[in-house]
Amino acid sequence: MEKSLTLRQSFVIFSILASLWLLKHPYNGIWHDGVIYTFMAMKDLSPDTFAGDLFIKFGSQDNYTIFPQVYAVLIKFFGIYKSALMLTVVGQLLWIFAAVSLFRTFLKGKELCVALAILFFMRAYYGGFNCFQYAEPFVSPRIFSEALCILGVACILKGRYIISAVLFIISFLIHPLMTLGTGFIVYVYLLLTYPRILFSAPILVAAIFFLGIFKTEPFAGIFRVIPPEWHQIISVRSSFMFLTQWPLNSWAEVFFSISITAAACMFSKGVMRRLFFCVIIGACCGMLVNIIGGELLRLELIMQIQAWRALWFLQFISTLGAAVLIIKFLKLEENRLLLCSFFVLTWYSLTLGVISFGITLIFFYLCVRTSRDDLPSVKILRPFTFLIIVFIIIINITIPHIINMVRIFIKNDFHITLSSQLTEYALFNLFLPLVLLPVIFFFYYHWGKKPSLKIVFLSFAVLIFSLAIWDRQTSWSKMLESNQDDTAFFRNILPKNAAILWDASSEIPWFGARRPSYISAHQGSGVVFYQKTAIEYARRVKIILPLMDENPLQSKEIGRKLGWGLDKTKFKSNYSRVCRQAEELDYIVTTVNVPGRSIAHWRSAVPIVETHILEDGTFEEISEQDFYLYDCGEFKVKAATDQGN
Repeated sequence: MEKSLTLRQSFVIFSILASLWLLKHPYNGIWHDGVIYTFMAMKDLSPDTFAGDLFIKFGSQDNYTIFPQVYAVLIKFFGIYKSALMLTVVGQLLWIFAAVSLFRTFLKGKELCVALAILFFMRAYYGGFNCFQYAEPFVSPRIFSEALCILGVACILKGRYIISAVLFIISFLIHPLMTLGTGFIVYVYLLLTYPRILFSAPILVAAIFFLGIFKTEPFAGIFRVIPPEWHQIISVRSSFMFLTQWPLNSWAEVFFSISITAAACMFSKGVMRRLFFCVIIGACCGMLVNIIGGELLRLELIMQIQAWRALWFLQFISTLGAAVLIIKFLKLEENRLLLCSFFVLTWYSLTLGVISFGITLIFFYLCVRTSRDDLPSVKILRPFTFLIIVFIIIINITIPHIINMVRIFIKNDFHITLSSQLTEYALFNLFLPLVLLPVIFFFYYHWGKKPSLKIVFLSFAVLIFSLAIWDRQTSWSKMLESNQDDTAFFRNILPKNAAILWDASSEIPWFGARRPSYISAHQGSGVVFYQKTAIEYARRVKIILPLMDENPLQSKEIGRKLGWGLDKTKFKSNYSRVCRQAEELDYIVTTVNVPGRSIAHWRSAVPIVETHILEDGTFEEISEQDFYLYDCGEFKVKAATDQGN
């Protein structure tokens, strides 16, 4: 039995783990899907104002979650900025508590700290195109749903089934899609634990079909095939939902997670082994259901439930599997250095395409042999030389990225902002395992030893540094979320229900002007749930094409589909045509000044700064404070007059 830790030891451990979390989960304000959940909360506070917004005009995700209602109450009392920050912090604390609760079921002491270090600092992305990650560092119901699911699983492992059921029900009310994937994994676990419940499977299937037959939404979608036009819009706008469109690197990461979990399964016993096995089965079944039911048969309900999202729990559990493997390797008397090094090389190989699958298979084979105690002893006569060779291999794998970073760095005259961004990218992506390994070795080999004052001060300094840089939100973003000036963002000029096109942004019309947005990338998030939304989204994109440099519904780059903008060089010659064609568009706001045509001008106290990496490797920072308001009504009146004549 391990001795209890001293205050100094506990402080060092807390500082290291907290620093890892803070460095890997910085706060950048409201972004990604946090934008649409914030808007849904604002819609609850001002339903009449936003009733005509495209995102909710034909229905939205708030029909399936209670999160916006809770968020709206906080916004009413504290405002957008404080509410988003508060929910982000609370969500992360709840998630950490849940993860520790589950991991403590299997690991204690130094092994638990090793597992948490891996969990807090390893890549958290799941699915295709790196669009989603668990424990997202922004306001979202997903992090709360994930935390409740993790706690629910921990309760099941401890036999607390009623508490677990309550947690899963609450999680379902917060985010059904995240809960369904984990729920299926739990069902498989219970099925293996209590085979008698197998009779419930046909009952559940029959209930779904029964509800579908009687056209109870959303279950009626099990009998509806997605029409070609709608399917095309979904497949282009939200290609991350189509597993057959995922790039090879995404599949390499999925294969790596499955292999790590499967390897850990062989080194585990009892409940842990069963959990690893069920997670693999559940995740693979989720992907299979999505491919067959959603992509091949094009069934509406199957596409909408996105069964592949069970991968979030696989990715989460794979970090526990990685900890189990590393701890097992460190306990070996032979092949310890070989297996640990090969684990790191396997992780680095994920960017090598097809080759990564082969390397992962070799690593899995080594794990199988090790689990059977029949892996021949490989004597490494010169460990230091061996590590140098491993490091050289890693450098060769990452050298294209390093060369590109150095090239950009030199071309931009060693710009301090860019250098900090490149350094962060290198530490948290290229050299992530090399940063994490010293922490793992410290926990494992120095556990129970009294840390020196140097280590105490160093860990404290890193913690202070991590806290100091945790809030990365820009001044513009803070102003946008907290501004209460009625003259800002043309609030005193714009009619209550006016639809605005503001440089293809949804955040500025929603959070700044507090008005409906005509069209933006975020408003395409609901295309998979509502056919009318999808058709209207595509129609509006087509209307504003004269103001764009590329059609996002024809782009091959995922970034162009999910984060497109307007080409300001085309504004002066084409904005009047867009106004005439867009019936629902009332106003356009842009930084482009067409002399004599704008009806109002607003100068922001805080500039909006955009950084663009150019094709030659250099970058440019565009800082703008002046915005101009254009009334589309005058062009519609002119067009109507011309038709009358």
